Amino acid sequence: MTKQVTQDRALCAGLNDGQLGALEYWVTRAARLGHTQAQLQYFAIATAKYDTPEKIAADFDEIGRIRAEALAHLTAAASKGDPTALFTLASYYQKGTLSKRDPVNAYASMRLLQQEGRAVSGRNS
Repeated sequence: MTKQVTQDRALCAGLNDGQLGALEYWVTRAARLGHTQAQLQYFAIATAKYDTPEKIAADFDEIGRIRAEALAHLTAAASKGDPTALFTLASYYQKGTLSKRDPVNAYASMRLLQQEGRAVSGRNS
């Protein structure tokens, strides 16, 4: 996941403000409509413009709103059984990225990921 976020940030680095705004608009819209890949990418894209501590501090309330929406999108994608969403959610809960650290939810997400993996591998045998 870290590699993917790094790649996404590298791709976004070449975009001008107008292009970045359009990308954020369409990813946000798709995430809100329930598209799993957009839900997974929402946080990285919505925060790409906050590339300095000064920008983060200047728009702290908006960052909080983005974090809450990102958590909702990841939870929705995880509820569909998406393994990337489950892993990312577990990682974010463990680190406290989108909310306060929550080891119980981190464990629950990893446990669901493990169970989903068994279900998939069991169907393939």
